[in-house]
Parts: sequence; C-alpha cells; structure tokens
Amino acid sequence: MSEFRDELDRIVDQINARGHASILARDPADHQIMERIIANYWADAMRTALGANITSIRSNPKPYDAPDCFAMYNGKELSIEVTELVDSNILAKIDKARKVGRNLTSSRELFDDAQWTAERLRNEIEARLNKKNARYSSKGESFDVLVIYTAENWLSPKIIETTLAKSHFAIGDAFKSAYLLSEYYPGYAEHWPLFTPYVTI
Repeated sequence: MSEFRDELDRIVDQINARGHASILARDPADHQIMERIIANYWADAMRTALGANITSIRSNPKPYDAPDCFAMYNGKELSIEVTELVDSNILAKIDKARKVGRNLTSSRELFDDAQWTAERLRNEIEARLNKKNARYSSKGESFDVLVIYTAENWLSPKIIETTLAKSHFAIGDAFKSAYLLSEYYPGYAEHWPLFTPYVTI
C-alpha cells in the first residue's frame, strides 16, 4: 500500500508541476508508460467508435526508436507513433514565472492564450503532421498510425469536430493514417473523443 501511495503521490506531483493540460503529465523517464496509455486509449476508442479490435499493445523494445508502440489488428502487426498537441508557449510561461516565485497555474493571465480557434487548431495539427512526416520520410521510415493526443484545457471535442469537418490535411509518406485523440469529455462519448483528420488504413 505504501508503494502504491508513493507512486500516486509522484504522479500527482507531476500533474501539479506542469500546470497546464496536466492530466497526462509524466516524468520523461516514464515516456514508454505514457505512450502505452495513449495507445490503449486510442485502441479503446477505435473499438467503441469504429468496431476495430486492436489488441496486444506493447512498447517498442528499443525505447528511443520509432515507432513508440506495436499492436495487432486483424492478424497484422500495427506500428503506432504518438505525439502530444499542447501549447508549449503556455508551458514556457508557467515555467518562467515559477523560476521567479510566481504561480501562473489557473491564472487569468493565461486564459486568453489557452483559447482555441479553428485556424489555430488547423495550424497545430498541420505542424505536427509535417514535423513527423519530415522526420521519418527523410530517413525512408514509415509507420501505420500516428496518434496525436491532447488534454488542452479549453479545446473541446465540439471545436475539434467542427474544425475537422471543414479541413483537409496532407500527411505525406511517413504514416498510413492519423488520428486526433482528445482527453475524456463527460457527455460527449463513452470513450476518449476520437477524430480522423487523415485515414487510409
């Protein structure tokens, strides 16, 4: 019980320390645990929303190589890469303020920065798609799935849904499909909201 409590306290400390989009905050040393958690949430949403039975999710045995995870789907192995959509400028402001003894967590100073528009969301999705594609296609690498996950405080599933309905994204050669996975949103769905800005699988 003591070990469980210590681990719980460690996770809570990491969440509190981040101060923004915090529910998925983890120590960098735990990156494979977080990648597996995201891949499992994605698989659960795929099963519930689309009837796709994705199983046997496991981390890459080479922890610093791509893809992040592997899974099985219809007898075929899937390669899964995950990446976070988070406002790095807000995280930087929180960190800078903390270094001089100020606490910006839940501050009104950051409220406007944390709001999302359709244009901003499109730009952020495109930036992540382009960055991942450039990184891997330049090395001749390709994978089955890219999962972009987000726990942005003010990015609701409705904003995502309406934005993607009016948007088109090119992904290049590095991935066969891409999904946007949002933090669980009460009343929207029984699973983490799942969106498909680009799917060919």
